[in-house]
Amino acid sequence: MKRVVLFLGFVLLFASAVVAEERANLLQQFQQNLAELGRYRVEFRVAVEGYNASGEYIVDGRDFYMTSDSVALYVAGGVKHEVNMRKREVTVDTAANLGSDLISNPVDAFALLARDFDVEEVAGNRKIVELKERGRDSGDRITVEADSDGRLPKRILYRSGGSTLSIELVSATTYAKSLPRYDGALYAGYEVVDFRE
Repeated sequence: MKRVVLFLGFVLLFASAVVAEERANLLQQFQQNLAELGRYRVEFRVAVEGYNASGEYIVDGRDFYMTSDSVALYVAGGVKHEVNMRKREVTVDTAANLGSDLISNPVDAFALLARDFDVEEVAGNRKIVELKERGRDSGDRITVEADSDGRLPKRILYRSGGSTLSIELVSATTYAKSLPRYDGALYAGYEVVDFRE
């Protein structure tokens, strides 16, 4: 009887490890499936604490452009230009100082999640990845939900300190035009703050 219990315990442990790895691979698969589009455009909706916005980001290799509400973010050649139209301000920094969420860093977001978070099981659903910050018990959680065919992310929930940021990916398509690039002439009269100096 003990052997049967030990065997069943081993089988359950092995199955749990396989499912966790499968879910971690799902994050990598999202990144790969998006990259296979070549230059691509994603439309998204964001909601947090009564604030709702929509926007888009366009990715071309390591470079990208994102716009939402009154903010535009241009990243090209390792340089980040963040434009705040309300404040009439341009912040310049290195691309090394990007965030790890999908909106501020669509190029590396899923790779960073796989690196910095542990995968937890979501019973009965192989298209949802639940993540807990690795090495910390902060209570922060991220849930990534796949679309109906499991190829692309559909919704990401970032939960931290009692707040939830929801990012819904409305569409992801190949983008035939060239990537919008930062042009200072478009923002003449804006204050420029350069953190690279």
